[in-house]
Amino acid sequence: MNFVFVLVTGISLLSIPAFANEEGIASKSTRAQAINAACATDSQTAGCDGKEVGTGLIRCLHAYRKQHKQDFKISESCKAALKASREERKEKRQERKAKRAEHKKEKAASAGSAE
Repeated sequence: MNFVFVLVTGISLLSIPAFANEEGIASKSTRAQAINAACATDSQTAGCDGKEVGTGLIRCLHAYRKQHKQDFKISESCKAALKASREERKEKRQERKAKRAEHKKEKAASAGSAE
């Protein structure tokens, strides 16, 4: 009977991070799709056809821009999509950092009260 309880508890604990991370994955793919759509014409101009976010699109665009400073500028829509993605990642990073700090404080408080 105890084995079943431990098994069920273990499975439920393993599934929680998977469900919690689905939002992050969905958000990541939505950001990637937005950038791919916004930068489509720029990627054709730069010769980055077939590349998408995660497979070198942004690196390719920046390399092309660096080589052709005089005659190539990244479009405003592409810049806006890249900036929005950076801001969203920055916010998520700050949220994680705040959670970690809060967890450390709780852990320190519980360790202090245990003594």
